[in-house]
Amino acid sequence: MFLGILTTIVPSLSHIIKYKVFKVVQFIIEAILWLLLFLSPALFFGVIALLFYINDWENGTIPVVLIVAGVISGVIFAEYIRRKHGCSAYLSRIFSTPDIKD
Repeated sequence: MFLGILTTIVPSLSHIIKYKVFKVVQFIIEAILWLLLFLSPALFFGVIALLFYINDWENGTIPVVLIVAGVISGVIFAEYIRRKHGCSAYLSRIFSTPDIKD
């Protein structure tokens, strides 16, 4: 009711609200895709750290160093892709399938 009254007084208010909602949804999607890019090197280093920890569980310095290296490389990789290509553009090219020829 109140929004209907406001849109009659200010006709462009509904467009502003739609634009703001669109920007919020766009930010959420980009954040999820950034996390996906971050997790690829972080999980890789995490699995290697887990293997080192299983083999020598008394020495925890190597797994910690590997996990820190994974987090740092994940942030660097995700930021590089975000700045150079954009997360959604980069991942859409990776996930797309070429045309299937018979």
